Amino acid sequence: RYPQGIALNSAGTQLFVADTGNNSIRKITLSSGAVATVSLTGASSSISQPGGVAVDTAGNIYVADTANHQVKKYNSSGAIQTIYGLGTSGSVDGIASGGGAVAKFNNPNGVAVNGAGTFIYVADTSGSIIRRIDVSGNSVATIGGTIGSSGWVEGAPGTSLYDRPYAVALDSGGTNLYVADMTGRIQKFSPDGRHLLQWQMPQTDLGKPKGMAMDPAGHILVVEPHYQRVNHFRGDGRLVAQWGRRGTNAGEF
Repeated sequence: RYPQGIALNSAGTQLFVADTGNNSIRKITLSSGAVATVSLTGASSSISQPGGVAVDTAGNIYVADTANHQVKKYNSSGAIQTIYGLGTSGSVDGIASGGGAVAKFNNPNGVAVNGAGTFIYVADTSGSIIRRIDVSGNSVATIGGTIGSSGWVEGAPGTSLYDRPYAVALDSGGTNLYVADMTGRIQKFSPDGRHLLQWQMPQTDLGKPKGMAMDPAGHILVVEPHYQRVNHFRGDGRLVAQWGRRGTNAGEF
């Protein structure tokens, strides 16, 4: 019900879906089309209105637990491994998890992880910022946007501004980060947050992107709920194709 985030495993055999309205993560086996609910187990493993999901090469599952203001890591069987964030809304950097945690998220939605699972990128939607979790350093840092402000300004962290970013995606090499926010723009960044490129969605008056994924060739797929369509861009921002329109017939969303 009202699914938002999706992610493929590294083998391309399973699709994971953040089933937002049902407070669950679903797993689709692509060869058969079978759908199963991932059984999330362990203390504080439950989720509320998950907005995003990602999978690393080891099969670990990362969930943007939106209404609980946390990011959670599960193993491939659904057992909770790590909880990032205090679980109260806010935009605070610092220790990510454990007894000394101080970091806070504010309705996180999009989540992306590099293949090794060493860095997790989070679209902190209500905070209008982009966060990076350093797993080995157990820390959360703001790498895009300005805490306490929103808008449309390019620049370095602390000077740049976003407006409610919903989606993040890493390219296949895990070297560049793409961000979609409610201004209708897609931005490309280096892993340390340096701005590289940006472009606008078609019909930006209403085209608010809320979902994004990368293919192995470095092309970007972006979902626009208002126009019920999927946009296909090259890595340089050139529009390649659009699919869908409003409706319930074949080829419509």
